[in-house]
Amino acid sequence: MSQSIRSWDVGGFSHPGTRPSNQDAFLLNESQGLFVLADGVGGHQSGEVAAELTCQIVNQRVLAGESLTRSIEAAHQTVRQSSLDQHNNMASTVVAVQCLAKEEELKICLAWVGDSRAYLASPDSLWLLTEDHTHVRTLYREGRLSHAELQQHPERHILNQAIGMADGEPRVSLNQGYLTGRETLIICSDGVSDILDGETMLSVLLSHTSSAQTLAEALVRSVVSAGTRDNATCICVRLGSSSAETAAGRRWDRVVERYDRKQRQFLPVEKKLTVGANTDSGHALKKAGARDFLWGALLGTLLLALFATVLWLTL
Repeated sequence: MSQSIRSWDVGGFSHPGTRPSNQDAFLLNESQGLFVLADGVGGHQSGEVAAELTCQIVNQRVLAGESLTRSIEAAHQTVRQSSLDQHNNMASTVVAVQCLAKEEELKICLAWVGDSRAYLASPDSLWLLTEDHTHVRTLYREGRLSHAELQQHPERHILNQAIGMADGEPRVSLNQGYLTGRETLIICSDGVSDILDGETMLSVLLSHTSSAQTLAEALVRSVVSAGTRDNATCICVRLGSSSAETAAGRRWDRVVERYDRKQRQFLPVEKKLTVGANTDSGHALKKAGARDFLWGALLGTLLLALFATVLWLTL
């Protein structure tokens, strides 16, 4: 007998890496199902201020009933004004997640600006749900760079969208889908995604199943052990231990890349992809093929009968 989702399991952890200060920030508002991660950019302490302001303003605005998009736009205005007041060039990335529990489903709403990321992970699969707001990503989308060139480009971290950006308003990107009982939503700064490849991320995931907090800490500590020079921050979201495994094969609005374990690399996804704990696309294709065969056989039988009738009448 199925159960209703009554809780989610969430954990977050941050480490400065080898840097003297930590310009990453994160916020976990479990009562509202709101989780925010920001990666600050700027001079001495400015990045820290930008990241903290971003998390605080998004939280305040969502609590006031505003959408994730409007809340992030408000954070941009606040950070930009603070930057002007203090005569610095601080800015920040952001990934904001809102969880909406309904019966046996946990709907996830994602909004982001910049190159901090969100992944959907199951025990044997990994999908990238966000697209970096960078100059080279734009070149790739326009067909001016190959996927391989995109991964190795020396300017791949130059942002063209950020909270607090001096020129214009950032364009908030959105994605939404469903979290099942065997999946984990992993949100991280580029200090994590730059260091951990897909295989390592899945290995850490399989080794730390006790709680979202232990997984978040393990992912960040793996990055630190690998010698990252950047700050590293991670938030992990799972269904609560009392929750049932939800219906499989829920569709996300968009999946940007999928990790291919045979080729040991992320590959682009050109169309919408149904991802879920028990998704079996091969089985679905087999069923579709069988259905087409039956319709073809029926149509052939009808045509043969019609031909035989006409032939009989003409004799």
